[in-house]
Amino acid sequence: MAFLSQSSSRWTFIFWLHVIVLIWGFSGSLGRLIALGSLELVWLRTAIASIALIGFMLMRSRSLALPPFRDCIRLAGLGILIAIHWLTFFECIKQSNVSIALACLSTGPLFVAIIEPIAFKRRIAGSEVLLAIGVLSGMLLALGNLQADMYAIALGISSAAIVSLFAVSNAFLVNRIPSEVISLWELSAAALALTFVLLYRGEVVGVISQTSAMDWIWLLILALVCTTFAFTVSVQIMKRLTPFTMVLTVALEPVYGILIALAIFGETEAMSPNFYLGVLAVLAMVVMNGWLKRTKSPSKQG
Repeated sequence: MAFLSQSSSRWTFIFWLHVIVLIWGFSGSLGRLIALGSLELVWLRTAIASIALIGFMLMRSRSLALPPFRDCIRLAGLGILIAIHWLTFFECIKQSNVSIALACLSTGPLFVAIIEPIAFKRRIAGSEVLLAIGVLSGMLLALGNLQADMYAIALGISSAAIVSLFAVSNAFLVNRIPSEVISLWELSAAALALTFVLLYRGEVVGVISQTSAMDWIWLLILALVCTTFAFTVSVQIMKRLTPFTMVLTVALEPVYGILIALAIFGETEAMSPNFYLGVLAVLAMVVMNGWLKRTKSPSKQG
């Protein structure tokens, strides 16, 4: 299911990366629109997305064969990791609002700066220390005076840490496993793990029967557009663009998401000037960190 050809121009990939980031920004608002709890929401999201991806691959005569056993274990682990990320992200929205959840998610580059040197066995760069200080300062400015539940903020920051670990870990697989195979087995592992949780709680039938027609519409958009499509295309983009371009563009997700939430929900998503200044400060530090790394590696393009 190669939506993008690797021979396409760099600007084509950058355009679609912005489209994907915009779609991800919309997923936060969908999480608020859907009345289901975060567990039920993520279960249906991953289950529908997995089924859709299987159908797509069969239609295009793509192999559903399992990758090597060691890779299967890694993909399953990463699938569970992305499920936990979505659970904590949507629960943060349920406990607070979309803007706070996305502000917390903007700390992701801080965690990447910590995790990446460990994963790739290199020293932490000075720019990464600067990033850490800047992100923490920005978050204190954004969230320091909020009346929001600290539990919600903890969920949001945990979600950022988990998705950062997921992104760094996925980088070891994207260059040797087809993007649709990665997406299929990670999403399937997430759906299967959550199915066991709901079976244990005896809630599977109830979730399906009690979901409203409007929730099904939002769920289909979330699963098919924001998950199956966006998840698979993002993996394809990772193979073509450098981490520099990826990180700087994905950093716009909170901006897109907060603007979308303001347009849909109005005053309930409006925050203080300090909140927006703090979020902009975090984004500025991400851009500065990327620029500093770029100047040290001028030969890398993309």
